[in-house]
Amino acid sequence: MDFSTHPPKPLEFGKNIDDLESQIANPFRMPLISMETLSGAADFNGQMRYVKLAFRDGRLFDCEIPSLEPGDTFLGIPVPMRATKFQNELKKRDISTKKESGGITITDTGVSFYVFEGEIATIGWTATDSQTETPDSTQNCLENDQSASPQPKTTPANESTNFTGDLPLPFKLGGTVEENIALLDDYFFNKKGSGTDLEGFLVIDDDCAEEEVWKIVSIIEDDTCVTARVDFNNENVTFLGVPIGPDNCLPVEETAQALEAKGLKVITQEYGLVLPDHYITIEPGDFICYWDQTYWSHEEFLAETVEPED
Repeated sequence: MDFSTHPPKPLEFGKNIDDLESQIANPFRMPLISMETLSGAADFNGQMRYVKLAFRDGRLFDCEIPSLEPGDTFLGIPVPMRATKFQNELKKRDISTKKESGGITITDTGVSFYVFEGEIATIGWTATDSQTETPDSTQNCLENDQSASPQPKTTPANESTNFTGDLPLPFKLGGTVEENIALLDDYFFNKKGSGTDLEGFLVIDDDCAEEEVWKIVSIIEDDTCVTARVDFNNENVTFLGVPIGPDNCLPVEETAQALEAKGLKVITQEYGLVLPDHYITIEPGDFICYWDQTYWSHEEFLAETVEPED
């Protein structure tokens, strides 16, 4: 498919949720506090693609295609593609971009691309004021790939969430899909060429604190969740006290040096870090991913996470 700055038909900003639901295969509809979401398979001129849509007052204002496929293009430029190369290709066409936490946006449009492990992974559109009369329509509920789901809190600047060598969230690394689905507030299965991921949201509701929402992405193997990737929201996040969140992270090289100063072995890559002794990968500003040591051998972990040298 060739994508542009507007959602492909039948998706259209301002369209009624009931009308779109009738055009979605296997629709899953969920009312939330400030909006309603709809997901399922949409027919784009004979091509079926999974979509995630968000509505305010019953009108579409945000949509995402969460899985790009070989052959897909944006204004004729192939995607998926390495994020930096993609930005350079757009620049050749005098199209300005802005790199933000978790992805890239096209300047002065509602188009955004989520970047995973340095590569363009999804495309999303958010209505601008000129495209819909829905109040506050420019708010992107898909930001950081958290579409069609509860929005995470923003932690005050003097607070932070500190990750350690063990996953500190109530998600069972190495647990079954059924066990982890029971822990998630909302979830879906993202079928990709390499396999299927479980994607969902953990809602931590502490009576003494503001509600937290964390997005979790997990690779599924033999009905088991063998990774747990935690996507950062706009919080100050640290790993063993080293800043890695979108609001406070250091450049990749400086993050590596700070972790090495704590005695950790670190493999530094273009976009992120691999901690080979801990089975952890980190992309500062974007995510931290824990890998199940009972499933992955050390050689398999390195093969999956360390980019080959030129």
